[in-house]
Amino acid sequence: MRVAHLAFGLALLGGPLNAIDWSSCAAALDTVKTYSQRASDAATDAEGAAQDLESAREDLDNCRRNPNTYDLAGDDCRSQKWDIDSAQGQLESAEEEAQDQLRRLRNALADAASGCEFNLSVPAPLSSLPRQGQCDRLRALRGQLSQQYLSDFCKTVMSAEDCKTCLGF
Repeated sequence: MRVAHLAFGLALLGGPLNAIDWSSCAAALDTVKTYSQRASDAATDAEGAAQDLESAREDLDNCRRNPNTYDLAGDDCRSQKWDIDSAQGQLESAEEEAQDQLRRLRNALADAASGCEFNLSVPAPLSSLPRQGQCDRLRALRGQLSQQYLSDFCKTVMSAEDCKTCLGF
C-alpha cells in the first residue's frame, strides 16, 4: 500500500510519468524547419537546373536549324551540345541534392514525431489509392466538409458520375 501511495505522490509531484519533454520536442521541430528550408532550396535549385537544361536544348535546336545565326563558334553546334551535357550534369547533381535533403527531412520528421510523441505521418495521396480506397477516404469526410466541397474535391480524382456513385449523392 505504501508503494502505491509513493507512486501516486511521485506522479502528482513530477507530472505524468510519460510527460513530453517540450524542449526536446521544440528542438526536433526546429530541425524539421531547417531541413524543410534546405529541401525547399534544393528543389528550387533543381527547378532552375531543369530550366537551364531546357534552355540549352532550345539553343542546340536553334543552332541546328539556323547555324548561320546561332553557331557562332563555327563548331557544328558542338559547344551547344557541351552546354546540354553540362546542364544535364548540373540537373542530376541538383536532383541528388534534393533527394538527399528530402531524406534528411523525412528523418527529422521521424525524430520530431518520436520526440513530441505525436504521429506526424501523412496519408498517401488520394490519387494514388485504388478507387475503393478513394471512396472510403472521401466517405470518411462526410459531415466534416460540405457536400458541395466534397463533391468538387471528388471530381479532381474521378468523374462526376463516379463521384455520385461513390459518395451517394
